[in-house]
Amino acid sequence: MLLVGATQKHIGKTAFSTRVIKSVTRAGIPLVAAKITVIRDGKKTKNGWILDEEKGEHPHKDTGRMLAAGASKVFWLRCEEQFMQQGMDELLKEVEDLPLVAESNSIRHIVTPSLFIMIRPTVESELKPTAQAVLSFPHQEIRVEMHGDDILYQPDIADQVHFIDGIWKVK
Repeated sequence: MLLVGATQKHIGKTAFSTRVIKSVTRAGIPLVAAKITVIRDGKKTKNGWILDEEKGEHPHKDTGRMLAAGASKVFWLRCEEQFMQQGMDELLKEVEDLPLVAESNSIRHIVTPSLFIMIRPTVESELKPTAQAVLSFPHQEIRVEMHGDDILYQPDIADQVHFIDGIWKVK
């Protein structure tokens, strides 16, 4: 699994993920993508988790953008914190043997991805608590500068992320 996290909201996480998806699928490798949201505000779900597949009806949402980028399937997993493992197990059943690009900080507590990338602004304000809890885990950190709709990644490695021999790598 390639796991992409971020220290703040609206910092270019999905833009980065879609660039990786485009690059990898252009190379002829089909993959699955997922947005994983851990519910902490006291809301309850029927089974502790909800797994929805994006079918293209939400083109401007993160999941719709991942599908448009070339992912074979895209899912949105929402799970209560105590049901992260069960939700993740259900997601992995859908993924089967395909490479997975997932966006989440919290899920890092229960999975060990082959590559975990953390996206951070060059000038950082307050960290999301979910990012603070996993800051020691990323294999690669990318700093970003936002200029309107333009995002400058440092280092800009989206085209250097590859799925080789069953493992995500920066090459």
